[in-house]
Amino acid sequence: MTKTPINLIQRAAFHFLWNGANPDNGLVPDQISLASNGEIHRSPSSIAVTGMALSALPVATENGWISRRDAAARARATLRFFAREAEQFGGFFFHFLDLASGKRVWKCEVSSVDSTFLFLGALFCEVFFDKKSGSENEIRELSQEIFARANWNWFSDGKDAVSIAYKPERGFSKHAWRGYNEALPLAVLSLGAPQFSLPLPSYGAWTQTYRFKRLYGREHVFCGPLFTHLFPHLWLDLRGLFDAPLQKHGLDYFENTVRAVEIQHQWAKKRGDERKWGVSACDAPQGGTLGGYRARGVPFGRFDEVFSPPVCLASLPFAPELAMESWNFWEENHPEIVGAWGVRGAVHVPSGWMSAFFGLDQGLLILMLENAKSGLLWELSRRIMPLQRGLERAGFQPRK
Repeated sequence: MTKTPINLIQRAAFHFLWNGANPDNGLVPDQISLASNGEIHRSPSSIAVTGMALSALPVATENGWISRRDAAARARATLRFFAREAEQFGGFFFHFLDLASGKRVWKCEVSSVDSTFLFLGALFCEVFFDKKSGSENEIRELSQEIFARANWNWFSDGKDAVSIAYKPERGFSKHAWRGYNEALPLAVLSLGAPQFSLPLPSYGAWTQTYRFKRLYGREHVFCGPLFTHLFPHLWLDLRGLFDAPLQKHGLDYFENTVRAVEIQHQWAKKRGDERKWGVSACDAPQGGTLGGYRARGVPFGRFDEVFSPPVCLASLPFAPELAMESWNFWEENHPEIVGAWGVRGAVHVPSGWMSAFFGLDQGLLILMLENAKSGLLWELSRRIMPLQRGLERAGFQPRK
């Protein structure tokens, strides 16, 4: 049992995604911070967070936080914006957008993985809003339109893997999405697209860079930041499904994430407090040796004592006892971590500094806690044909 009940944490996180958004276009800020005088500051929108907000609409509806009519209206407004107004290249979108105008900010990139999280939100709304009504019919049509025009071959730029980014001023990034990391849904979805799907060798390009490591007696596909292991399970039910590389090691991706959580716990235990884990990509104080946001991970390299407690609670489906033990530690020692806008993204233990509220953390918590409770997103994912087709083409199958 947590100090703050799970359902209230979900509600606070949803408050960020619902009340923090621009209701006219559905755009959700990347982060919300509170000034000392109580003034609320909303950053520009992240399309990944907006995709999570779309994915959260079925959760909010099923839990009775909002009406189905209101949820459908928000989904329709969001999808109308991305279908008709948002600037796109090859069917993909800029990472960060102005909340009011929807225009590009910060000269940011067109992001393949963040567009993927947006597509997933649209696809989950498409299967959830299945009534024969004007608004729900339109949601399905808009989702199909948005996803169908995503040209994965264009974003691969003639190579065997999808580029990380594209900028109109510079062209494609020289870096491509190769595993293992949070982009597993991209690798799957790009194989299942109705048009412009990637050829089968693209999945081999994704998996050929997997690094299997044995840490604290646990073999797993390594990636240091914990969020990289968690994000794919928001939308994909990978329990009992194996692709070729993991089949050879007797692992599915769910068990791989279990082991990633256990490795964080063992790392913390070795440091003297087994409850004190949760190392991931997160913000940090500026200046000194901390330097703000970066992708932190364990167990290699110097650690700067910046933790991301949301990933502990989001580990609930994989290691319930460890997740609750760690989350309770963070909430007991830093009670301000839970607020009206959800859960703060990071804590620097020596100074007591805490970050703003980040949309990715709120989306992670709403969706993963719902999967732990009811399996709603996992159930809906089985009705999303592009995901199922992508898993099949990637060679996922039950253990032989």
